Amino acid sequence: MIEQVRHPGKGGGPSPPIMTDLTFPYLQLIAQLIAIMESKITEPAFNKAYLGKRLQDLMDLTHVQMQLVYEARGLDIPVEGSSTLQALGPNKALSLSDLARNLAQPHQLVAQRLNKLLKRGLIEKTPDLFDKRRSEYSLTPAGLEQWELLDQIMVDAGEANQDLFDEIGVDLIAALENATTTLKACGLHERILRQPKKEAQI
Repeated sequence: MIEQVRHPGKGGGPSPPIMTDLTFPYLQLIAQLIAIMESKITEPAFNKAYLGKRLQDLMDLTHVQMQLVYEARGLDIPVEGSSTLQALGPNKALSLSDLARNLAQPHQLVAQRLNKLLKRGLIEKTPDLFDKRRSEYSLTPAGLEQWELLDQIMVDAGEANQDLFDEIGVDLIAALENATTTLKACGLHERILRQPKKEAQI
């Protein structure tokens, strides 16, 4: 246990706990554990192992930076709803299934993003006259204005991304598409499980 000593404060009341020398071995142990964890993450083997985390970190970073662009340009949608809004486009009426298929995303995810666009008044939902189970989504006048802003931003983003790819010497879009195709042919589970089992190192 960490020993705490209380001394009278001003006016006779208790002062905040004061940590004694017994505290420091615990703090040192915690610091050592944190250092070990951080060193493991930065080791090359662990960098390669945490592919999903690296991709998530990159996505989070680009979302934050793109949201700044949206705010500066007057685009009033979250970044994650961009592809859904752009997929609708002018003079289009698409169902949830149409959008999920076009975007290659789960129905539930697309439905959540459509609901956010509906709440912002950027799209409208119209029941199908011939199929009560089906509804179609289309842009409202306000949605069309936002779509036009988004369309131009995506043009600028494409150019900015190309500058980034040239700077780092890697076309990330091509690399990701190649990785996706390759993993579909032979998944991570197959690649990991076919390796000989190694004894854990402590």
